[in-house]
Amino acid sequence: MSYPLCFESQSQFNKWNHYARITQPRYHICTDCSKEYQQKMILESRCVKPEAVFITSLGEIIGVVEWHRRKKK
Repeated sequence: MSYPLCFESQSQFNKWNHYARITQPRYHICTDCSKEYQQKMILESRCVKPEAVFITSLGEIIGVVEWHRRKKK
């Protein structure tokens, strides 16, 4: 398996990756996550980054992982 556990399949991850590159390069898959989905994945032991936090940036709620916050400073 070469896709993150929070995706249902390689195909689903490939589609996400394809559209993420078209719309806007992202630093991490958690950027497109939600607090609700994160909680579901944590309960199923499928969350890749349970330490991710969610913030509002330019009117959009995004997930942020610690290394990304440090990099932006």
